[in-house]
Amino acid sequence: MSGSLLEEVKKELGARGAETKILCTDTDFASVFRAHIPTGSRAVFLYSQEGKRSGTEYLLRCLQGFSPVCVSVQGGDWTGVFSLPDEIRVAVGYGSEAIFAARFFASVRSCMSIAVPSSPSAEGCFEKQSPEPFKGYPIRYPDIVIADGNCMRHRFGQTLAETSLAALCAEELRTDALFSGNRYDISVLEKIAEAVREVGSEEDPSLEKLFLASALYKLIRDGFPDFACCGMASFLNRRMPQNKSKKAYAVL
Repeated sequence: MSGSLLEEVKKELGARGAETKILCTDTDFASVFRAHIPTGSRAVFLYSQEGKRSGTEYLLRCLQGFSPVCVSVQGGDWTGVFSLPDEIRVAVGYGSEAIFAARFFASVRSCMSIAVPSSPSAEGCFEKQSPEPFKGYPIRYPDIVIADGNCMRHRFGQTLAETSLAALCAEELRTDALFSGNRYDISVLEKIAEAVREVGSEEDPSLEKLFLASALYKLIRDGFPDFACCGMASFLNRRMPQNKSKKAYAVL
């Protein structure tokens, strides 16, 4: 299933003109950085509070060959990216907010960006626009996404719940078709729902598989009208943001 999900994600990205490489195995990050970052480039490492301290320290060590500048982005404070030296040619973001910031920086500076999710959620990796503090600014897709299960042990329940809404989205489209006569291809939504069921039933769940399901779910929603179930989840999250997984399960 992971292989077919990866191919579907690549297909959706290709349709958007993106050439993002997605690496979904246990990764020697130092080797990946050496293989993909041009020799002599200098890097900025952006991290947010979502990432574990041990992961932050490990990734920073792996970037030592690229004279990294380390910048914290917390709570929408991205001011640190504006004072970075001109020789920075690659931005590495760890955690969703840092990934957004890295993509924003890469878009402004026309340089390379690498996304390292700190959870199996694809949040930050494939949105077309920046969130606050530069909401609406168009941002480039990352050049590389490294979805390594060892780095994504955070927000599992929340991601599982949010991605499970794919099943309700498919039902909404079936119901709409009965009354409107519109025809929808819901096969990808059904594939996402199946993957989520498999991950949720595994004693040792594949975080990489859940990441790919989350990525495909976020990408595929662009091609459909707003879903009522997603709107309700967003409403509940705004009213009671403390536990997003409970809100998504409540909608289910």
